Amino acid sequence: MDFTGMEFDLALRLFLSKFRLPGEAQKIDRIMESYARHYTTQNPTVFPNEGLTLLSPPLSLSLSGRLLNTQVHC
Repeated sequence: MDFTGMEFDLALRLFLSKFRLPGEAQKIDRIMESYARHYTTQNPTVFPNEGLTLLSPPLSLSLSGRLLNTQVHC
């Protein structure tokens, strides 16, 4: 998927619209990590000099967005 030049939240929405997330938390975390890594590779100026750790902004934002969406629909 090409996220070049897209806002982080819009790219995440596009990414998640293409499939249904599995129910297992560990699989979801790996998918979100892959998304964050792919997004930061294609948009290096959005989160400059960020290593992808659990507390890095791109990964934290993607996981937080997923949790917020879950809470809204519960």
